[in-house]
Amino acid sequence: MTRRAVGQALCSAPTTTIGDLFTQLGVDAHDDEAFSQLYEALQARVHRRVVAVVRDRTLAEDVTQDVMLELWRLADRFDPDRGNAMGWAMTIATRRGIDCVRKEVARRTHEQRSAWSRDVAANGTADLSDSIDLRDAMDGLPTHQRQPIELAFVGGHTHVEIAELMAAPLGTVKSSIRRGLLQMQEAMAL
Repeated sequence: MTRRAVGQALCSAPTTTIGDLFTQLGVDAHDDEAFSQLYEALQARVHRRVVAVVRDRTLAEDVTQDVMLELWRLADRFDPDRGNAMGWAMTIATRRGIDCVRKEVARRTHEQRSAWSRDVAANGTADLSDSIDLRDAMDGLPTHQRQPIELAFVGGHTHVEIAELMAAPLGTVKSSIRRGLLQMQEAMAL
C-alpha cells in the first residue's frame, strides 16, 4: 500500500473521540484498548492542568495518575448531553488538584502547629502566638473566602488563575480575597 493510500485510509477511518472512549469504557470497563487510547489522548493535558493547580511537579505526577484512574472508574458517569468530554475531564483534574493543595495546606498547618506546640512545651513561651492567631483567623473564614486566600498566598496563584481554578468570575475572586483578609484582620485585632 502506498503512502497516499495509507493516508486516505486513515482519513476515511472513523475518528474515535474522547467522548466515544468514555462511552466505551462505561460499557466495558475492562476494554484495555479504549483505556490505552484515552490515556494517550488525555494524560498530557491532565498533567498540565494539575501542574498549574498544585505548582509542584512531583505532586502533580501522583495527582495525574489518580485523575486518570478516576476518569476510568467514572467513565460510565460521563453524559455527552451535559457537556463535552474534555471539559468533564479537565473539571475532574482541576478538582483533584485543588483537593491536593488543600491536603498539603492542612498537612503543613498540622506540622507547624505540632512544631509550635513542641516549642512552647520546651521553652515555656508562646512567642508564636501571632502565627497561631493568623491560622485561627484563617480557619474562621467561610470556604468561599478561605479557598482563594490559600490558593493565592500558599499556592502562589494569581487572581486570574484562581478564577479559572474555581470557575468563578475574576471580580468575585478578588472581592472574596479582600473580604476574607479584612475579616482575618478584624479577628486578629480582638
